[in-house]
Formats: sequence, structure tokens, C-alpha cells
Amino acid sequence: EEAAAGARLVSGTQAVLCRLRDMARRCKDEKPLLRPPVPGGAERCASCRDRREDGHPIPRKGAEGLLCTPCFTRWRVGQATIEGVSFDYLVGRLSEAYPALGAKARYLGFLYVDGNAMGNLFGRLATLPEIAFTSRAVSKVFENVEARTDEEVRPLLPKVAAQDRLFLSYLGGGDEAIWILPGALAVQVAGKLSGWIDEETRAAGVPGLTAGAGLVLCQSGYPVRYQYDLAKALLKSAKGMFHGAQPGTVRSSLDFELLTDSSPLSEEPKVAREMAWRTDEEDFWRTCRPYDAAGFGTLLDRLRTAREHVAATQLYALQTGAGEGRKVFLNYLRYQIARGLDSYGPWLERCGQSAADAAGLERFFIAGRPDGGSGTWLGDALQLLPFLTQLAALELATLKETR
Repeated sequence: EEAAAGARLVSGTQAVLCRLRDMARRCKDEKPLLRPPVPGGAERCASCRDRREDGHPIPRKGAEGLLCTPCFTRWRVGQATIEGVSFDYLVGRLSEAYPALGAKARYLGFLYVDGNAMGNLFGRLATLPEIAFTSRAVSKVFENVEARTDEEVRPLLPKVAAQDRLFLSYLGGGDEAIWILPGALAVQVAGKLSGWIDEETRAAGVPGLTAGAGLVLCQSGYPVRYQYDLAKALLKSAKGMFHGAQPGTVRSSLDFELLTDSSPLSEEPKVAREMAWRTDEEDFWRTCRPYDAAGFGTLLDRLRTAREHVAATQLYALQTGAGEGRKVFLNYLRYQIARGLDSYGPWLERCGQSAADAAGLERFFIAGRPDGGSGTWLGDALQLLPFLTQLAALELATLKETR
């Protein structure tokens, strides 16, 4: 029953499935994708730049160049799937319909979700009927979550022609899903995702199903394959909270990143954060990412409440004060709260925190990190603030249209 040296003795159905999995993996590993070299003087594909162009014109008005056969196939199939709606059109249509959304209205959210420890879940099953039931149940959970996502975001999008779909939803497998949405709606979905999975899991009868998620917020012109690579790295970071904790102590988790023109150029979030979020104190950071589901929900709730009482400039000032370490930050924090008690007081009170409780303020603004250090969540909140502001504007505009 217990694993020894990373292996566990199995028999019957489990042994057969393990052997079949090993055979499938061997077939994949022994047959790498064929990619013939491109001669130096030959024209490369205008899309991937990895293969030689095969004479297929780009099927988009105003675009020039020739594509290789795989890229041409993806363009053709992709256009049929999303009815020819590009990401530029997606965010452009939103900005035109709601001009008051602000500077980051043209940002996309690439949300990549994957179930936690699926191998362990199926490895505990001993019969084919159990495996069949669990497989169908897991697929049903994510199909229902996809439907709930559609119900959540469609009323907040501008009314367009029937054939247009202003977001992309993709189920890549039983426990894997990708959504590409306007940035504000991606944050909204990310905040509700864990609750939807919990509810659908209970309804489907699958015990303890959780998921990790990676969310990339970026301009629509950022290449999708790079969005995917970064979202996958963030997903891995989020899953680290699950794999590094005691069984049953961590629910679904999420890591996110906002890409701007000044963002560090790195495919590895850990390296980029070393540059951007470290402080003068080694174990103190200006970020608390990644978050478990409860922590991310709390972050959004605090931010929504702060918008009603505290100016964004005040929050930016607090974030700046965190750069020199924990003690300097706490001194600066208490000074700023005393200086602006009329705004900070109501906000903290609504969050269940007294502005006069020094120890409580420290617990409120500073949280532990999965790596054993500590940090303040203000930097994370300020990255999400424009999208929550947009979301409030979308909800208000939708309410007026309904009336």
C-alpha cells in the first residue's frame, strides 16, 4: 500500500494501465516531431518562423506573407472556430463599446487551468469501472465549469453579431482548460474558479478534486504561444503550493503576472520576480504570489473595498515604502495610516481590522509566502486594480442597458 523508493507494487488493472502508459510514453519519446532544416537562403513561414513557407497566403485581410502547411491549417481551423474574430478585434470592440474602461482596456487574460495530482487520483483506482466513472466525472466537472464561465462573462460583453464570440474557451482534456478573455473578465473568472470546481466536484461525486491555474495579463499583440509558455510556467508555480503541502491542507491555487512594456524579459517567473519584487531584506518581498484560492479571494475582496475609500496613489505610496524591508515598511505604514485615517479607517474597519491595532495591521498587510519568507500583497493588488475598476464599469454599463 505504501510507496518505497518512489515505487509501489501494483497488480491487476493498475499494473496493466501502468504498462500501457509506459508503452505510450515510449512511443511518443521515440518519435520526435519531424522538422527538416530550412536552407539559409529560403523564405521562412511568416507565422512560426521555424519551417519553410509552402506557398500558402495568410488568410487575413491586410496581412502579407506565406505560411507553412501546419500554420496554414491552424489559421484555417482557428478562423472557423472563432468565426474570424481576432484578439485585436476582441479588445477593440470592448474599448469602443465602453470608452471609460481606461488604459488597460486592451489587455487580454490568458487563463490556463489544470487539475492537481490526477496521476495519484487514478493510481488509487483498482478496477476499470472505477476508472471509467472517475474519468467521465472529471470531464463533466470541467465541462460544467466551462459552461459557468460562459454564463458569467457573456452578459458583461458588448452585444455583437450572432456569429462573433468575444472570448475563446478550450477544453484540452478531462482536467485541462484554457480561456482567453478581456483582462477584467479573466480576473473575475480566476476569482470564482475554485468555488465552481468545488461545487461541481461535490455534484459529480469526485472527492478532493482541486486545480492549479496560471493567469497572464498582457496586451493583445503579445504572441499567443508566449502567453501559453508563461501561463504554463505560472501554472507550475501555483501547483507547487499543492505538491509542497500536507494532503488536504491546500485547495486550488493560482499564480498570475501582468506584462507591461517595462516587465523583465524572462520566461521563468521566479527569475523575473527576483529582479522586480525583492527588497533590501532578503526574506521580505513586495509580492505574496502564488495564492491559494482563499487567499486570492481575500485579495480581491480587500481591493474592491479599498477602491471605495482609499485613493490608488495612497496604495502606490505604501508599496514604495516596502522596498527597504519589513521594519521600514511597517513604520511607513503606520505613519501613512495616521496621516490619512479618514480614508484608511473605514477601509480597514470594513475588512475587520482596527487601525489602532499595530500587531493586527502587521498581520493584515504582511503574509507568509510558500518559500518560507514573508511579503506584502500590495504589489499584487495594484497589478489587479485596473481590471477590477474595469469590471465595475462593465457591470454598471450592463445594469444600465438592462434597465
